[in-house]
Amino acid sequence: MKVNGWYYSHALLSAILAHSARWCRLDPNVAEALRLYENGGLFFEHSRTVLHDDLREGRTGIPTVQALLLVSAQECGKGNWTQAWMYSGIAFRLLGDLGINVDGRKYMRAVNFSEEDIEIRNRLFWSCYFWDKIISLYLGRCPQIQYSNVCPPQLMMDDSAEYELWSPQSASGMKQTDYPLTPAHAISSFIWVCKLSQVLNEVLVQVYDPMRHAPDGMFECIKKQKQALCQWRSALPDFLRLDIGNLPMHCPPSHIVTLKYLRLAFERGLQLLQDELNKLGINIDADFDLQGTGTPGKKFSMPRETPVPAMLAPVPDPSSEPAPFEFCSFGPGDPLNAASFCPN
Repeated sequence: MKVNGWYYSHALLSAILAHSARWCRLDPNVAEALRLYENGGLFFEHSRTVLHDDLREGRTGIPTVQALLLVSAQECGKGNWTQAWMYSGIAFRLLGDLGINVDGRKYMRAVNFSEEDIEIRNRLFWSCYFWDKIISLYLGRCPQIQYSNVCPPQLMMDDSAEYELWSPQSASGMKQTDYPLTPAHAISSFIWVCKLSQVLNEVLVQVYDPMRHAPDGMFECIKKQKQALCQWRSALPDFLRLDIGNLPMHCPPSHIVTLKYLRLAFERGLQLLQDELNKLGINIDADFDLQGTGTPGKKFSMPRETPVPAMLAPVPDPSSEPAPFEFCSFGPGDPLNAASFCPN
């Protein structure tokens, strides 16, 4: 930022400040300072203004894509679906325009990429890939980014964030000493959520792509992706697991909790599809031997007008703002008990 380098932009800084303002308004000291900036709204407006100027003038780069993702997420949180979809779409187009969707290791000598450049490009590609699946799932639309053999691998060379000590930031007055420091496992969490999004992508493409919406293909997709999800859960490292029957004394880092809820949302989406098919008299588990019993599956047929359920999350109130995530221990008397915080 000091030298206005390649990885800095005013739009990105303003987008980060806008996001930060949303999550710290309950802190009296911060809230007082934010009044001069319309409670953080000025940061968001400035980010959009600078983004529009940059796009009009063709001044684009990696910070532009990062800022667009943040603006898209904030618009989505406000209930502005069209704007969220539009900003994310521009980010995905720029991803291809900048060549970030291609593994930079294969062209290091041709374009003079440093190891740092490749690391940043890899992380940005998978960030876009993940957000593409989440917003597509939320809005009930077909994803835009598809993985191929030339795309960057799920490989993070810089694992320094994996073992950084993490502690919650709370506006409720909870003392830091009340929460023991714990490894963040940020890199592992990011890699495994990307793996999960690859499984989710196959379902979204099958359901929302009208060119592939064939009944037999839907059956095969549900069968294959339910098995893939089971394999994902089996391979998940222990430090990323949240078992309802063996919860830790203190809440783990928020991104680890988010990983579990994303998996639950995906399972719910698959269940919705299976419920629709079961209404037609076809039991997926029985027909496809998902339990691994070795019993051959039977043949089936479906009418072409088979309904497809929308895998949409509840529509939030655009006028409401999300409250800061409150962290707590899982001991007796806590405001959030283990069952409500981490359901099966």
